Amino acid sequence: MKRKKFADSQIAMVLGQVDKGTSVDEVCRKISICQQTYYRWRKKYGGVIPSEMIRMKQLEEENKNLKNLDPNLLSSAQCSHLISFSFEDQWAFPP
Repeated sequence: MKRKKFADSQIAMVLGQVDKGTSVDEVCRKISICQQTYYRWRKKYGGVIPSEMIRMKQLEEENKNLKNLDPNLLSSAQCSHLISFSFEDQWAFPP
């Protein structure tokens, strides 16, 4: 089954129509999506304007690329800084 690709502006329009009072069933039927897709979009993009959606997708892509980086490429000084930073943040106990 072919997967449809909706633009950010279209997703924002759909979410806006429901916010204005149109029923979820009617909006989903108009653009041929299931309710599950609508609720997934609402969970991910609810309250976000289209320009913020673009920035969010860019950040998600950047995070994906950073997670795939090889730790051997980082210098030992950078690695020690990252390790100490993560431990300090996660395991800091109040005085």
